[in-house]
Parts: sequence; structure tokens; C-alpha cells
Amino acid sequence: MKKTLSAIAALMIAALFIVSSVLPAAAEKSDIENVKLSPDGALTWDPYPGATRYWIIMDTGSFEPEGTSADLAAFARRIKLPSGSYSFSIVACSDSWENLSNTYHGTYEYTARVGLPAVTNMRWDGKTARWDAVEGAVGYNLYLFIREQSMGVYYTTDLFIDFSDSTDLRLGTEYRFSVMAIAEGDNDNGPLEGFSETIIGWYEFREIDNVRLENGVLSWDPYPGATRYWLIMGNGGSYEPDGTSINLAAAIGADGIEGKAYSYNLVACRDNWTELSLHMTGKYVFSKADLAQVETTAEVTTAEVTTSEVTTAEVTTAEITTAEITTAEVTTAEVTTSEVPTSEVTTADVTTAEGTTSEVTTSGTSTAEASEAASGTAGSTSRPDPDETKAQSRDNDEALKRMRTLKAVVFAVTGVAAAAAAVTVITLIVARKKKK
Repeated sequence: MKKTLSAIAALMIAALFIVSSVLPAAAEKSDIENVKLSPDGALTWDPYPGATRYWIIMDTGSFEPEGTSADLAAFARRIKLPSGSYSFSIVACSDSWENLSNTYHGTYEYTARVGLPAVTNMRWDGKTARWDAVEGAVGYNLYLFIREQSMGVYYTTDLFIDFSDSTDLRLGTEYRFSVMAIAEGDNDNGPLEGFSETIIGWYEFREIDNVRLENGVLSWDPYPGATRYWLIMGNGGSYEPDGTSINLAAAIGADGIEGKAYSYNLVACRDNWTELSLHMTGKYVFSKADLAQVETTAEVTTAEVTTSEVTTAEVTTAEITTAEITTAEVTTAEVTTSEVPTSEVTTADVTTAEGTTSEVTTSGTSTAEASEAASGTAGSTSRPDPDETKAQSRDNDEALKRMRTLKAVVFAVTGVAAAAAAVTVITLIVARKKKK
């Protein structure tokens, strides 16, 4: 009996050892320590354990510093920032850009060096911003303001910027601007001083008309001025529809869950992805029947357009004599199914309109909040955004790390289960011996 109990205890200890050895220690993030910033922009910090690189974001720019220090003033000059208060952040990373530390946030009061005169005579001429030239300037940065808040910066080598076509000046909002003269190369710019008079914005974001959903197909009327559209689905996918419709069942695909409601968000855009409309939102209840209709359409193949429909009998020797064209020039390769390509048999030829179902949800409704949620101004949105590559890489690293941890947990639980099973077997053996 003592031997049996010892065996059971040994198995339990082994199981606990498996759990402790397989499960990775939870790597909790901590703060970057001893961060210091001098008035002249010299930023320093202590090395973070395990970090091989760092990433700093300041205003609209970002960079990788060398080691554990950075010159924020030099970076501000490089990206031509005017004097002002700028927030910055720093995070410690691995070689693969995985975030290792908590993000440190700070503020830097930057005073730009002045090398050129201030821009004067800033004024509105209708919907066009104008100003006088500055000697030595190679360009100008125009800053658009709502009260004291800068809403965007525009660079030009001209002495004006025409906002007639812009969506940045929204209907009913008051705007003014200021201009900074840009010097050549590393030379110092002019100051950002003074403002224009105020103007009332004019662009109105409107709904996309007649948004409708039928048999999994979302369609809508063309939006004035739009050349493309962007759709974001609740399953995490985003798509550029072809024209003014898209099959949501096909977009979700075979992984869709029957009866589950998937949200969608549609916006009209220009060629450069400038948003023109309000965001139209709604829900689609996924149906495998809708997906089956898509798959049925895909079954219209070249089998329906066979060589029996286009034969060599159509090209007889009576029509084309050997004197005009030799048999080598008229071959069976010239009269094949390639002359009637599959592109001529499209989904438009086999519609699904006859098989409508009742599983059609209400079409999208407009939400001004969705439009206001766009970062900065509506005209600044771009898809896909190349600036998000590092952030996406870091997210992927985090996901991979979580997956590895999950696998470790599964393995550990399996080990515990195996140990428990062994204990059960030994207990049964002991019970049988007792009966004997």
C-alpha cells in the first residue's frame, strides 16, 4: 500500500512539473526607467531588459533612435515643424518590432530656429487661400485651424492653395489659416505667425442613396463624384467593391456562421481614397443559401460553350479556297473554345434574383459618428495605409505569442490529464488487490 501511495505521489509531482516547465512565464510589461528630456530636446533613458531597438513617435513623424538617446529638436527641424508643444512617445522593442515595454508618453516644448521672414498678407479669395512671397523660400506649409487647433498641414511651392474641391472644410465650421515659409535643405524656416480672416466651411457629407441588401448582395446608387468605394465587414475583412455592389456572402466565405449577423460599413471615395460620403452601416445575417448561389454561378464554365457550337464546318473550302489561304493557315487551333471565352458567360447571365429568400436584413443606415471617427480630416484617409506596416507587424507578433502560449497550455493540460488517468489506473489496481 505504501508503494502504491508513493507511486501516486510521484505521478502528481511529475504532472505539476510538466505544467510549471511547459507554461511560459507571463512576460509582464514594465515602464522604461529614468527617461530624461532637456530643454534643447536631448532625450535619454535606461536600457530596457531584452530590448534591441526602440521606436519614437513625435507629432506626425516617427523614427528609430540609435541606442538609448534621441535628439527631438533635430528631428523637429528635419520634418520642418514650427514652434509649439508636441507630444511624443517611446517604446522598447525586439528585433521583430514586438512591443516589450509600456509606452512612455511625454511633451516637448519646441522652439524652432528662424532663418526666413514671416509670411504676410494671408487672406481668403473665395475658396482659395493666398499670401505674399517670402524671399529665399522654396515652398510653404499652410496650417488650417479651427480656432487655435491645427487641423491639417498642406505643402505647396505656389502662393495659393485652392480648397474648392476639398472635403476638409466642413459645412458650418469656421476656419482660418497660417503659413510658414520653408527654407532649402537644412536651413532654418520662417516663423508661423499671424492668421488669415475666418471663413465658413462648405462641404457636406451626405448619405449614399438607396443602399439595399438582397440575397446577400449589397448594392447602392452611384454617389456624386465617387470613383470607388470601401467596405469594412464585421469579420475583420475590408474590400473595394467592383462598381456599386458586392456579395457579402462571398466576402465572408465558407467560414461564415449560419444565422450570425455581420456588420458592414460602406463609404464613397475618390481615386485617392478621400472620403466623400457619410458611412453607411448595417448588418447582414449570413446564410449558406446565399453562398450556395454564388458557388452555383461559378459553375457556369466552358463546358456550356463546346466545340460542337463552333466547328470547322463553318469554315469550308467553298468559302476559303486553298489559293487564298493554305491549310496550314486555317487550323483547328483557330476555331476553338478560346474564340468564345468564359469571360463572355458572366454571373449576369445566371442571376439569383429569382431565388430570393426571407433572410434579408435591413439595409445600412447613415451614421455621422462613423464619418467623424475618421482620423484627422476626411481627405487624409488612405487604404491600404503603408504607415501601419510596423504596427500590424507588432500586432502579428502579439498574436503569435498568444498562440504559442495557448499551445503550451493545451500541452500542459494534456500532461495533467495523462497523469490523472495513471492515478486512476493505479487506484483501481489497489482496489482489486484489496478485494483479493
